[in-house]
Amino acid sequence: PRTDLGSALELLRRAMKRRTVAFVLSDFLDDEARFERPLRVAAAKHDVVPIRIEDRLERTLPATGLTLLEDPETGRTLRVDLSDRRVRARLEAEAAAEQARLTRLFARLDLDHASVRADDADYVGPLLGFFRARARRRG
Repeated sequence: PRTDLGSALELLRRAMKRRTVAFVLSDFLDDEARFERPLRVAAAKHDVVPIRIEDRLERTLPATGLTLLEDPETGRTLRVDLSDRRVRARLEAEAAAEQARLTRLFARLDLDHASVRADDADYVGPLLGFFRARARRRG
C-alpha cells in the first residue's frame, strides 16, 4: 500500500549484475530517509536517472472551497478550505520545498534527473530536452 522506493532500488542493485542505465519513474513522495541510501548505493553501481512524475495540482491549487484531500499512500483524509489563499499558498510552498529537497538530493548524488507532468499530453518534448542536455554534458 505504501511506496517503497528503497526496496525497489535494492532490487535493482541485486538483480542487475552488470552496469546499466536505470530510469526510476516516480513522484518520489516517499520518506527520503527510506530511499536516500539505496539510491546512493544503486547510483554507485548503475547510471540511475530519476524521472519525477508531477501534477499541475501539486503546484497550483484551485480555489474550490472546502475540499477533502486524501493521501493515496496512507488513506488519511484532510479537510481544507482551498478558497483561503493562505491555505493554498502554504500547500503550494510545501510542494515547492519538496521539489527543492529532491533537486538538492539528486545534485548531491550527482544524478541527472528530469520531471514530466502527468497532466501534460506532451511529455516527449521535456524528455527530449533532458536527453539532449544529458548528451551534451556527457560528451
